[in-house]
This record gives sequence, C-alpha cells and structure tokens, in this order.
Amino acid sequence: WPMELTVSGLEPLPAGETYELWLTRSGKLADPCGTFAVTRGTTEVPLNAPYRLRDYDGWVVVRAGTTTPVLST
Repeated sequence: WPMELTVSGLEPLPAGETYELWLTRSGKLADPCGTFAVTRGTTEVPLNAPYRLRDYDGWVVVRAGTTTPVLST
C-alpha cells in the first residue's frame, strides 16, 4: 500500500543515518515499511507497506539499526 508519512518532532540525524518505519504485531517490530531522513520541522516521506495491514496492530519509528521506538501509534 503506497502511503505518505508526515512526521514532525524528530531530531535530524547525522549524515548517513536514517529512521525506519515499522509495522508492529503484539507491540513488537514485525515488518519494515522503509527508511527516511528528516529535517527540522515537518517532513513528508513516500513509503509503502506491501503487507496485509489487518495483520498488524500499530506503527513505530525507530532509528535505523535499533529496535527502540522514538515514535509510535
């Protein structure tokens, strides 16, 4: 499913580092939907979720390479 993520409040990361959007199941990271970088203010990012969304219960943003959510639904 193509989608556009609109996010604000995340700190810009050092060059070469990104955030990742994940779908969750039972509160745990289940499947990734893409990576993105942010600038100060609001960032809009085209991503996709090539999964059956009803199989998941939420979304989280993590710093790439980690599993600790920095934003969640």
